[in-house]
Amino acid sequence: MTGIFNRIQTRIFGFFVILLIAVQAISFSITFFANKRLEQQQLSNQLSVAELVFKSDYGKRHYYLSAFAETAAKDFGLKDIFIDNDSRSFLVALNNHRKRINADLAIAVDKHGAIIGELVLNTDVQDLGKIKVGPEQGQTFRYPLDAGLESTNPLYSLGENIYQIKFAPLTSGAGNVIGWVGFGFIIDDALAKSLQLHTGLNAGFVATQSGVNNQFFGLSGKSLNPADNVAVSDFIANGQINEDYVLWHEPLGVVDEKQVHAFMFQTRYDVLESFQKQWLQQLGLILLMLPVSLLLAFLSQVV
Repeated sequence: MTGIFNRIQTRIFGFFVILLIAVQAISFSITFFANKRLEQQQLSNQLSVAELVFKSDYGKRHYYLSAFAETAAKDFGLKDIFIDNDSRSFLVALNNHRKRINADLAIAVDKHGAIIGELVLNTDVQDLGKIKVGPEQGQTFRYPLDAGLESTNPLYSLGENIYQIKFAPLTSGAGNVIGWVGFGFIIDDALAKSLQLHTGLNAGFVATQSGVNNQFFGLSGKSLNPADNVAVSDFIANGQINEDYVLWHEPLGVVDEKQVHAFMFQTRYDVLESFQKQWLQQLGLILLMLPVSLLLAFLSQVV
C-alpha cells in the first residue's frame, strides 16, 4: 500500500514539475516577445523624436531668420543709407540689425548683384565672437537675384563654415527692388549639441559629393569613430540599415555642389540599455522562481 502511495506521490510530483516548467516557459516566451515589441516601439519613438526635434529647432531658426530679414528690409533708415551708398555707415547699421538676433552672418546685395555689405562673426578661437567684414565684400553675389531667393531656404558657405540663411528684398517707395538683405546662423557644434540634449542621440552634419570624402562638421561629440563613420555614411549614401545602430538623416540642400545632410545616430545597445537591464532582471527572476517552485513542490510531497 505504501509503495502504491509513493508511486502516486512521484507521479503527482512529476506532474507538478512538468506543469511548473511549462508555466515558466510560457512566462519566459510572453516576457521575451513583449520586450521585443517594446524594443521596436522604443526605437521607433526615438526616431520620431529625432525628426520632431530637428524640424522644430531648425524650423525655428528658419522662421527667425526669415521674419527678421523682412523686418530689417522695411527699416527706412537702413534703406536710406543703402541708397546714399555710404559704405561705412551702412555696415554699422547692418551690424546693429545683426546683433538683434545675434546672427552669425549678415549680407546686403545691391540690384546689380554686388555685395555692398558682409559681416561675419569670427569663429577663430583667438577672436571668437568678434565681428569682421566678410571676404566677399565688394564681390559679385553667387545666387541669382530673383523672387526665388526670398522663397527658398538656401545654405551659404563661407570659408570652412556653412550657414543657414534667409533673404528679403529691399524696396524703394515705388515698390521697386533696390537690393537684398540676408541674415544667417552658422550650422555648428552648438546646434548639434542642442539636438543631442533634446533627443539623447549623437548629432551632426555632413557634406557629401560623389568621389569625394565626406566632410563632417557641426558634431555633438569630438569626432566619429570608424564604425560610426561607416554606419552613418552608408545610411546617408545608400539608405543601408545597420542593425547595430539607430539612424536618422535629413537632406538640407546643396552648397558648392555638395549635398548637406543633418544626421543623428546612436548604437542600438545604448538606446536599449535600460530595456536590456530590465530584461536581464526579469530573466533572472524567472530562473530563480523555477528551482524555488520545484523545492516547494518537493517539500509538500515529503510532508
